[in-house]
Amino acid sequence: MKILQNLCNSKLFLKFVRVNQFAFAFAKDCKKDGGNAAFNKLSIDKMDLKDKRVLMRVDFNVPIKDGKIGSNQRIVASMESIKYALDKQAKSVVLMSHLGRPEGKKDQKLTLKPVAEELKKLLENDVTFLPDCVGSEVESKCKDPAKGSVILLENLRFHIEEEGKGKDDKGNKTKADKEKVKEFRKNLAKLGDVYVNDAFGTAHRAHSSMMGEGFQKRASGFLMAKELKYFSQALHNPPKPFLTILGGAKISDKIPMIMHMLDKDLFQKPICAAKLILWNGPPGVFEIDLFAKGSEAVMDAIVSATKGGATSIIGGGDTASCCKKFKTTDKVSHVSTGGGASLELLEGKILPGVQALRNRLLGATTSTVYGKRGKAWFNSVKMGPPDAILGVTEAYKRDTNPNRINLGVGAYRDDHGNPWVLPSVRMKRLWCCKLRCWCKVSNDHLLFPISDFTIGFKAEERVVSKKLNKEYATILGIPEFYNKAIELALGKNSQVLQEKRNATAQGISGTGSLRIGSAFFNKFWDGNREVYVPNPTWGNHIPLFEHAGLTIKKYRYYDPKTCGLDFKGCLDDIKQIPEKSIIILHACAHNPTGVDPNKEQWCELSKLIKERNLYPFFDMAYQGFASGDMDRDAQAIRIFESEGHQYCLSQSFAKNMGLYGERAGAFTVACANKDEADRVTSQLKILIRALYSNPPIHGARIAGEILNDPELYGIWLKDVKLMADRIIGVRSQLKENLIKNGSTRSWDHITNQIGMFCYTGMKADQVERLSKEFSIYLTKDGRISMAGVTSKNVEYLAKAMHEVTK
Repeated sequence: MKILQNLCNSKLFLKFVRVNQFAFAFAKDCKKDGGNAAFNKLSIDKMDLKDKRVLMRVDFNVPIKDGKIGSNQRIVASMESIKYALDKQAKSVVLMSHLGRPEGKKDQKLTLKPVAEELKKLLENDVTFLPDCVGSEVESKCKDPAKGSVILLENLRFHIEEEGKGKDDKGNKTKADKEKVKEFRKNLAKLGDVYVNDAFGTAHRAHSSMMGEGFQKRASGFLMAKELKYFSQALHNPPKPFLTILGGAKISDKIPMIMHMLDKDLFQKPICAAKLILWNGPPGVFEIDLFAKGSEAVMDAIVSATKGGATSIIGGGDTASCCKKFKTTDKVSHVSTGGGASLELLEGKILPGVQALRNRLLGATTSTVYGKRGKAWFNSVKMGPPDAILGVTEAYKRDTNPNRINLGVGAYRDDHGNPWVLPSVRMKRLWCCKLRCWCKVSNDHLLFPISDFTIGFKAEERVVSKKLNKEYATILGIPEFYNKAIELALGKNSQVLQEKRNATAQGISGTGSLRIGSAFFNKFWDGNREVYVPNPTWGNHIPLFEHAGLTIKKYRYYDPKTCGLDFKGCLDDIKQIPEKSIIILHACAHNPTGVDPNKEQWCELSKLIKERNLYPFFDMAYQGFASGDMDRDAQAIRIFESEGHQYCLSQSFAKNMGLYGERAGAFTVACANKDEADRVTSQLKILIRALYSNPPIHGARIAGEILNDPELYGIWLKDVKLMADRIIGVRSQLKENLIKNGSTRSWDHITNQIGMFCYTGMKADQVERLSKEFSIYLTKDGRISMAGVTSKNVEYLAKAMHEVTK
């Protein structure tokens, strides 16, 4: 069905006639598609091969028994590319292929040595066979061979690094070491100057030899190009009418019906009318003559249509074998060499072996492609590591288990597992003058005449209804937002605010606000240019400050033995921090551990940090979201201010207002006096102008409406408490269910921790079991997002956690 869906998505309007477990898909209309870059790859005939060593991936996976080749069809298929390279005066053609499945170990039954003998006959030329595919001996032979040399390497799959997996001597599955895979690919790249891939049959595998790593020039051979050309016709702008024949099920009990249908020319008519025919899957067990009549009839009709000018494409695997059986390989337009590859291509999947090839510029010649472009300026840029959270989400999406749980995402979800737009942000309500209360428009029944109601718009509707323009905000942002944002953090009685000692700017949520701060410190900090972060800390803290040219160091914070705060270790490390250093503090709901100091501990930290003459940089992304109380969640900053600290603060309104994509935040420097604040503000403007000029306006306007309107503000406080209470509630439920399942471990830390995340204390192997056995996805450090836990999945989660930790 994936193939059919993809063909439908390729702008085809299909009509299906189901016949004995296989389907005819007859296209009545096709819309032009303009082509697909995935098929527009650089080919061998567009490369300058003179005096070049050509490393060519071929598919010599031929049947061999007792050292004799059963069929040389795959070897013959690559002859065109090999001979072309020799004709174009290549210095050498180094051929590499797999054979069978040796599972990463040498197996002489699967040696390619017999293929070398067959190549000699076909090329009528000497072929050097090397007993390995990498190593010093191989590199020596390939470094400076005689001009026109043909070299065949030993089976690539004798090395586990080719497929990335295999089996050990006991038959247990094993994976290749990632660093050794990199080294293997690097060693293959030493054997040639240009890379050609002519192995379409393996193009759906991201095997080492298929990727062409280390080569600027990566082209398809003629066989690969032919495959892409024909399948492109089927998937992009096919001629009309277009017929697809899909099959493969056994129909031995329906032979009489098929014969009856054949008599009525059911097969022949649509086939003969088509201009393009794609056949993947015979309609029966064609290998047995008794059951081959249907397949033979379809084959005859396709041959006849091809003679009449139609283009016919035969999928690989069984359909190609069917062609061979009826001796029609040379009577159709194209027989694919890749069964699995052709299927995945038709399903719309990206083939790694094809994706790795260079795209061809339309109308360009070799000289324009490589001459005008010049050298690759960023050839030294290495592939960056994948994002851990994104990997968790992708694995979750691929899983089909109905009980799957995603505990990686760092965004609030309601008890149904869905994103939640806060009522204070979006919902429209009616104010009932008689009841003196708000009623939801969509859910509440109106017990009084509509005249007794007035419409109340929530923040977003209010912003839209004002019909404001879309002009730039000021460099500092929208004052109605950032002035109220800092007031929310410090409180109305803040001495800093009363004395106007704050330099505050709107930021692009928390990340952008931290980036303003890191840029400011990079330019103006005269103290020790080291930033101390708790261990662990939010993953983005480190690159944010390092990108700004500051050095990151860590102080102890989390105790893995207790899953709580290592307060003694924290104090001991802070005592050793050089004075005039910057120290990062999570104001509340520490990310990723959920471990916060209590009020007394914050007071002690404030005293020590002041004694050590350190500069506190608060990051507050969860005000209100942690405990449900705005003032409690801001207590750390207010304690520090009350004790005379100067500090800076980053704020985010992603979590507590649900404005994730709106990017609303603020950055503040609490200064010694108003004059200093004015000077700092002027420099913040200069930095922001160069970073992003001015911030986005919509989210800030929404937040501003909420923070400036007492009625909306009151509703918002209830929204935030509802979110916090749900998270606190599922923490308790998870702990209770773990105990209920018989766990004897202490899970007190689940309820002691606070906010979005929980450090469970589970090890990497336990996390792996959760994903493999229970379809529960989280990061390897055992951190779970409590937002992904609901009343509906908490029992299942608790049972799974108990199973992997008991």
